[in-house]
Amino acid sequence: MNLLLAFIIAMASTMLLIPLLMRWAGRMQVLDEPNARKVHAAAVPRVGGIAIVLGAMLPLCLWVDLDRSVVAYLAAAALVFVFGIYDDRRELSAAAKFLGQLLAVFVVVYGGGLKIASYTLTDRIPLPEFVGVPLTVFFLLGATNAINLSDGLDGLAGGTSLLGLAAIGLLATSLGNADVATIAIVASGSILGFLRFNTYPARVFMGDAGSQFLGFTLAVLTLMLTQKADVVLSSALPVLLLGLPIVDTVMVILQRLREGRSPFSADKKHIHHKLLALGFDHHEAVAIIYGVQALFFLAAWFTRYEPDPVILTAFAALAGGVLAALFCAGRFDWRWRKQLPIAPASDSALARTIAWLVAPNRLPLWSLRVAVLCVPAYLLAVAFWTQAVSYDLAWLAAGVGAALVVGAVAARHSARYEWLVRGALYVAALVAAYLDHQDSIDSPLLRTAKWLILPFLVAAVAARMRLSPDRRFKLTALDVLLIFIALVVPNLPGVTGAPRDVGFSLGKLVALVYGIELCADQSRVAQTLLAVGALAFCAIVLIRAAI
Repeated sequence: MNLLLAFIIAMASTMLLIPLLMRWAGRMQVLDEPNARKVHAAAVPRVGGIAIVLGAMLPLCLWVDLDRSVVAYLAAAALVFVFGIYDDRRELSAAAKFLGQLLAVFVVVYGGGLKIASYTLTDRIPLPEFVGVPLTVFFLLGATNAINLSDGLDGLAGGTSLLGLAAIGLLATSLGNADVATIAIVASGSILGFLRFNTYPARVFMGDAGSQFLGFTLAVLTLMLTQKADVVLSSALPVLLLGLPIVDTVMVILQRLREGRSPFSADKKHIHHKLLALGFDHHEAVAIIYGVQALFFLAAWFTRYEPDPVILTAFAALAGGVLAALFCAGRFDWRWRKQLPIAPASDSALARTIAWLVAPNRLPLWSLRVAVLCVPAYLLAVAFWTQAVSYDLAWLAAGVGAALVVGAVAARHSARYEWLVRGALYVAALVAAYLDHQDSIDSPLLRTAKWLILPFLVAAVAARMRLSPDRRFKLTALDVLLIFIALVVPNLPGVTGAPRDVGFSLGKLVALVYGIELCADQSRVAQTLLAVGALAFCAIVLIRAAI
C-alpha cells in the first residue's frame, strides 16, 4: 500500500472519530478534571488516545504484513491501550500501570522475539541474552513512561511523538523496512488528525491510553528498526530518536529522589513547567520543546551509521546543553518576558500607506477572497488533469463527498456539525495532494495553473495570518512542526527510498490545509464555497475512476 494513502486514511479516521468520542466522554467517564498540578481550568474530554489508536489500527490491520513481530506488537499495543483506557477512567495505581506495561513488554520480547541483541563499535558485537533481555525490558518500560510523563501541555506529547515517528519512518523507508515504515507513517497520520484538536487551547486530551500507546510504539519501532542482524544503523540510535522525553524523565526522577520523594509522585518539575516559569507562554514553550526534539532528530539522522559511543556522546552533548540552559536561567533569575518601551507611532508617507493597506476592508479581506478562489481552483485543476484514479481512492472521494453533503445539511440546523464539513475539506485536500504527487501529468497548462495558484494561496495565507483583525488565525507550534516535517525532513542529505519531490508535495498540502483553515475560521460563506468546490472535485474524481 502506498504510504501516503495509509497516512491519509489514518488521519481522516482520527479526525472523524474525535468529535464523536468527545460527545460520549461524559458517559464513558473519561473527563480530565483540573487540579493544582495541571494547567487547564475546565474539564476536557480525554478521548484523543482512543481515536488515535482506532484510527491507526484500521489501515494497519488492512494492509500491514502480519508476521510474528508485527502480530506481537499489535497484541502488546492493545494491552497497553486497554490498561490506558482503564487508567483514564479510574486512575490506576503506579503498580497496576506498571503491570500492564510489563505484560505488553513480555508479549513483544517473548512472543515477537524483540530484544537488544547487539551493540555497535566498528562492527556489530552480540550481547548475551542475560544482558540483552533485561536491557530491552528496561528500555521499553522507560520509553513508554517517558512519553506518558511528557504529556503536560497541549500538543506536547503528540508533537514530540510525531517527530520521533517521522524520523523512524524516514529511516525505515530509506532502508526498505516496509513494516516499520508503515506503522510509523500510519501512527503519524493518526497523531496529526488528533493534534488539530489538541493544539492550545486543547479541545481534547489523549489521556494515558494515547500517551502510553505512542510511547510503547516509538520504543518498539526503534528496536525493530535497529536490532535486525542485517541493519547497518547504530544500536544506540533509539536514545536520540527519543531524546528529549528521556532527558526530561531522567531529570525529573533524579530531582524527586534527591528530595526524598517517590519517583512516581506528581509535581511541576518537568521541562515544560520550567519554561512556563521562565515567562514563555504556552505556544512558545511547546515550540521550544519541538525545536530541541528536532535537534535530536537531526543528530540521529546525521549519526545513524556511527558507532554507539559517538551516538551516546551526541546525546550527552544535547542533553547537557538543555540542562545547562535551564540551570543558568534559574541561577541568574532570567525571564523571557520583559517590559519594553513603546515606540512612538510614525507619521511618514510609508506608514500611512501601510495603514491604508492593512485596513480590515482592504488587504485582509482580499487575502481571504484570494484563498477562497485558490483552494477550489487547485482541487479542480488536479481533478481535471489527473490520468488515473484507483478504486480505493475513488471510495475515499465518495466518502468525502457524502460527508460534505451530510455535514452541510446538518450544519444548517446546528453549528456544532461544521466539524464534519471542515474535516471533509481537509481530506479532500489530502486526496488532491496525493493525486498531484502520484501523477506525472505532462500538461504545461496544469503546471502553469499550479504555479500561479499556489504562490497566490501562500501569499494570501501569510497576509491574513499577519493582518487578521481578530487574530483568530495565527501561527502555532503545530504549524512550525508541520513546516519542519514537510520542508526539511524529505530534503535531508542521504534520503533514499522516497521520491525526491515528496517535500514539495507536502508543502502543497500544508498550503492547502492552511488555506482551508483560514477560510473556515473567518467566514461561513467562504467555507460553503470551499465545500461546493470540494464536492465538484470529488464528483470529477469518481467520474475519472469510472472511465
